[in-house]
Amino acid sequence: RLPLEITLEDYNNTTEKIYYPSPALNTENAPRGCAPVAGDITLYAPWGNVAIFCKNWSQSNDLIKLGHIDNNGIEMLKVPGEMKVKIERL
Repeated sequence: RLPLEITLEDYNNTTEKIYYPSPALNTENAPRGCAPVAGDITLYAPWGNVAIFCKNWSQSNDLIKLGHIDNNGIEMLKVPGEMKVKIERL
């Protein structure tokens, strides 16, 4: 689905930026369980939202790791409030 232009919103006091993909992502046979670090892109399976972690967080068996933002890319997401972003693979 990349490149993708979306609006991210804060979740959990700016620990994460989230959005709900449409259509929903298929999680069948996806390996679950992740202790996310800043920059990890995950899917929270119970709600179907994509969460980009701005801070390290604890292990959750409901997270599916989708990717990671390299270098300083995560720094621009560490501000409060909604923001429009474009995500692409380099």
